[in-house]
Amino acid sequence: RDDVVLLLLERGANVRIVNNKGQTPLSLASTHLEPETVEAVRRAEEGGEEGSRPWVNYRQTHSDGAVYGDLDPRFLDRALAEDDVVTEMAINPTTRRSRKGNFARNNPTIARESGVKERKD
Repeated sequence: RDDVVLLLLERGANVRIVNNKGQTPLSLASTHLEPETVEAVRRAEEGGEEGSRPWVNYRQTHSDGAVYGDLDPRFLDRALAEDDVVTEMAINPTTRRSRKGNFARNNPTIARESGVKERKD
């Protein structure tokens, strides 16, 4: 993953985007990529031409209302919950283990309606 992200950054990929879940390239990088790659994403977000680009926030216009992990705290559109885990770059940062079944646990109604099952392993 890291090599793909670094290649995209080298080619000028826009990292000032909030997806429909409330995640940014930086919040996702903080839980999925190596520290050096996270820093490269942070530098791309802040520097040069990228730093002057406006943010595009798809959470505001295309949110499905579901609860996700790896949220960027700068764009949180709800109050913090008592059980939220907050780090500098992500709210409810995920791990490989926590991603298994997290959507179903956090969104039981949506999961039930769509047939998504909570994984216990």
